[in-house]
Amino acid sequence: MNVPPAPAAPRLPAARIASKRWRWERMLGFAVSLGLHLAIFAALLRPEPAPTPEPVLPAAIVSVDLTASQPTAPTLPALPIPPLRSERATAAASAGAEAPRSRTSTEPAGVAASANARTNSRAPNREVSRAPAQPAREALYRSPPARSAQDADNRARDAQSAYRRLLAEYLAKVKRYPASAVATHDEGTVMLWFRLDRSGRLLSWTISRSSQSPRLDGEVARMVQAAAPFPPFPAAWDAPSATFVVPIDFSLN
Repeated sequence: MNVPPAPAAPRLPAARIASKRWRWERMLGFAVSLGLHLAIFAALLRPEPAPTPEPVLPAAIVSVDLTASQPTAPTLPALPIPPLRSERATAAASAGAEAPRSRTSTEPAGVAASANARTNSRAPNREVSRAPAQPAREALYRSPPARSAQDADNRARDAQSAYRRLLAEYLAKVKRYPASAVATHDEGTVMLWFRLDRSGRLLSWTISRSSQSPRLDGEVARMVQAAAPFPPFPAAWDAPSATFVVPIDFSLN
C-alpha cells in the first residue's frame, strides 16, 4: 500500500516578495523626502532679524558749551625808556640854536658869522643828543603792551560769549521734536559734539552720548546737518577752528 508524501509548505511567489520589498523601499524614500521638505520649509519660516534703524538728526537746546582753547594775544616786548637828561639836552640844544638867530639882527656881520660857525660846530652834537628822543616817543605810544593784550583777551572772550548765544539761536531754528518720539513718549538728552572752522563750515560731528532712543538720536543727526553751514566766527575771535558740545534735551513736560 502506497502512502502519499506529506504536502510541502506553501511558497510565496517571487513576484509577491518583490512587490513587498518595492513597497517598503518606496515608503522609506517617501519618508526621507518628506523629512527633507519639512526641514527646508522650517528654514524658510525662520524670521529674519529686524533691520537696525538708521540714525537721523536734532532736538531741544539747553545750552552751548564752548570747549575750544581761547587764543591769547601776543605780549609785546617792553621798550627801553631813555633817561630824562636826553630830553633836557635836546631842549638846551634847541635853545642854543635859536639864540644866535636872535642876535643876527643887532650884531655885526663878523660876529654873526662867528656865531653861525659856532652853531654849525654844535650841529652834530645836537643830532646825537636828539637821537634818543625818537625811541622815547615810540615808547610813549607802545608803553602799555600788557594792557593791549588784556583788552584783546577781553574782546575775544566777549566775542565767544556772543557767538555761543548766536549758535544756540541758530540751532533752535532747525530744532523739532519727532512725531514718532512723541507717540512713543521718548525722552532724553543727546550730547552733540561738532567742530567748525572760522567760516562756519562743519568739519566733523558725532553723538558723544546717546539718549538711548534711536528716534531722538536720529533727529539730532538731522538737525546738525540741516543747520550747516553755521554763522562765521566774530572778527575779534582769532581762532582757525573751534569745538562745541551741545546738550540737546527732549522733554514732553
